[in-house]
Amino acid sequence: MQQHEELEVYFEGRLTSALANQGVVLSDEGRGYLTQLLVRSAKAETHFEADVTLAELHMQAAQSGRGEALSMYRKLGDRALFVAGWFSESLERRAVGLSYYTDMGEAAYDRVSGLASVSPLRDWTELFGELARRFGECVGVVAEVSDGDDEPKDRDVLRLYELWQKTRSPYAARRLARLGILAAGGGAA
Repeated sequence: MQQHEELEVYFEGRLTSALANQGVVLSDEGRGYLTQLLVRSAKAETHFEADVTLAELHMQAAQSGRGEALSMYRKLGDRALFVAGWFSESLERRAVGLSYYTDMGEAAYDRVSGLASVSPLRDWTELFGELARRFGECVGVVAEVSDGDDEPKDRDVLRLYELWQKTRSPYAARRLARLGILAAGGGAA
């Protein structure tokens, strides 16, 4: 239990810092959900089956009853958010890129919100609605958490620029501006 608490404190602090750096305001529930997603991922409690694609998860969820669909769409959204934020660099070397993960994750969380509105999980409606609407910003926040405190290395500059192009992440824009690649207002330097 101590490891879980240490991870929770660590990720809560990193997440709070990333949110502040990017000027992203999430509800307490949204911040808590992202913190727990990062904790579960760090502890390998969140298993992302590499042999099941996001499209396959979507098809399975679409063909499932409401309860199973809720669970599967949530899993799809979590997977898309974590992978898009934490591994955006490697996504650019794959057949499907960051935009695909962002689109799928946003749609999955929106579906969870809709399904939850007519179930005992009504409190999920607002949480997952927020995560769907703010998915691109959440990707940028998770990306900042994954980057740590280091300035980007040469190979990371392209990743940052691609992240900014696809999500307009304020985090990526600020880091690129500090590197002289974007003007302070977010335009090309």
